[in-house]
Amino acid sequence: MFDKSSKAGDSMNTIVDFKIHNNEGGDAKFSNVPIRIWLSEKAPGLWKSFLGAFGLKMDPKGGSLDLEPARFKGKKCYVMVTNEPFESRMTNKIQDYRPVSAE
Repeated sequence: MFDKSSKAGDSMNTIVDFKIHNNEGGDAKFSNVPIRIWLSEKAPGLWKSFLGAFGLKMDPKGGSLDLEPARFKGKKCYVMVTNEPFESRMTNKIQDYRPVSAE
């Protein structure tokens, strides 16, 4: 997890690297596949399910989040992965997150 300025330079993105560890009900060939996501400060709604999967909540009044990468390193959550075209190639995209303890 690290922060990087957007291409336009007008906002910050938090970049998070995931790795599929347990592909329940799916094809085992996807185990250990890396997935990188970009969470933009311009789209706080995308943060909600990500943070919720790790037991964190956003302040509904807004404000900044102090996210230490160590808080997330080695942690696991369930994700819904879809495939979408991006720049003429298929990519993996995480559509939703939920805590491991969720049923």
